[in-house]
Amino acid sequence: DPTTDEAYIGLAKAYSRLNKLDDAERVYRQAITQKPNSLRAVEWLGIFYLQQAQYAKAADLFKRATRLAPESYLDYSNLGAAYVYLGNYPQAITALEQSLKLRPTAGAYSNLGTAYYQSRRFADAARNYQQALKFDGRNSDLWGNLADAYLYSGQRPKAIEAFKKQLALINEQLQVNPNDAERHADAAACYAILDDRQNAMAHLSRSLELGHGDKDLLFNAAVVYNDLGETGVALEWLQKAFTAGYSSSVVRDSPDFDNLRNNPQFQQLLAHAQVK
Repeated sequence: DPTTDEAYIGLAKAYSRLNKLDDAERVYRQAITQKPNSLRAVEWLGIFYLQQAQYAKAADLFKRATRLAPESYLDYSNLGAAYVYLGNYPQAITALEQSLKLRPTAGAYSNLGTAYYQSRRFADAARNYQQALKFDGRNSDLWGNLADAYLYSGQRPKAIEAFKKQLALINEQLQVNPNDAERHADAAACYAILDDRQNAMAHLSRSLELGHGDKDLLFNAAVVYNDLGETGVALEWLQKAFTAGYSSSVVRDSPDFDNLRNNPQFQQLLAHAQVK
């Protein structure tokens, strides 16, 4: 049956997992050509573009999805996430507020918190992360986001407590799956903030060993080294993150690198990434 979009989507997912990304994109597009109003095909191609750091294309797909399904809270949430990565925070906030109006979820509150965080509205960020935690109080990522919002709003004692809560949850998760690269990266970031260099480096090394060049893990390495005061090494990892496709807009607006704003090498790295 050459008209079944589920088969196209399944085939595209398989290509993606084999790292045959051109084939995956081609098959997703074939699905949309066969059925231009196939919401699932449009959504999955948008997700694919998010994963490949092609955020403008992702935003176009999720805008199309919201036209096909105006009541889809998930598509508005994904559209907001794409706008966050593009550095378009006003449109991100609009999309995410619409998602929450349709159905409040931890994901939309978290993404809205990040839009405010990147806009340096830290109190608003913290408020939305707190709302997200009401839905999912054992989500270590949310505790880390809340900790960051507290940290950069000048509430360091609250931040430290939230980081400790995050770290306890991460350690529980690592007991279940000691090969989780993302959790090792999160642990490294927590230990760096808590001035525990030995544990920070141990978890960072493990995350990079397991992560195979993942752009988010490379960015995390830059953050960890920067928090540990190793500027030169941090910039090397930031370069690697950009090469792997990490969003230059996120780095441009992130408070994580405020200490490097006047560093010529940082400025050069960021300018080059934004041109690309």
